[in-house]
Amino acid sequence: MANNFNSRKHGYGNFSHNTRGRAVPGAQRSPRDRAHQAVSPYVLVDPATIGRLVATAAPAAHGHVLVPAAGDAALLRALAAHGARVTAYEPDPAAAGRLSARTRDVPGISVLRADFTKARAPREPFAVVAAAPTTAPAILAWCLRAPALTSATLLVPQEYADIAADQAAPAFTRTLTDPVPAEAFHPTTPTPCAILHLRRS
Repeated sequence: MANNFNSRKHGYGNFSHNTRGRAVPGAQRSPRDRAHQAVSPYVLVDPATIGRLVATAAPAAHGHVLVPAAGDAALLRALAAHGARVTAYEPDPAAAGRLSARTRDVPGISVLRADFTKARAPREPFAVVAAAPTTAPAILAWCLRAPALTSATLLVPQEYADIAADQAAPAFTRTLTDPVPAEAFHPTTPTPCAILHLRRS
């Protein structure tokens, strides 16, 4: 079991939520910059990987799907085309505006200017699909606290995948896919990722 994952070694600077006694990267940035960094600096751009993510999420992709770190809207469009009612979260005002403009012509997509990890979970059944490896632990922790969550399909750093799967037991069945190459993101991620699919047992 990969219990010795070092997020700093691999370039994912905010896996650890315990920042007591040390400087927080980006602490001198503007609120807008910190809001954008809080979502993910990496955008999933590979169409094949987006297709794999949506296919792995099915049949949840036919219902209400929450998407943190929606990137350039390609994932939102793919989920909507699959039949999902999509709610995207983006705390950065400019990025949220771009997402709204890029999805205005697609029925079933709404964009909220909000931090997903601070949002209130819906009371009705829903799923989460996330392509944000940097904030995977925070997203997973939010998912595990949501009683109405039916499934979560998360792109996580490969070194973190086993840890994340263990954290989800025993409430969820867990499936890990083959690695997703670092080149599937822009900019390229420090290490490959994996798709972790959780389905409530």
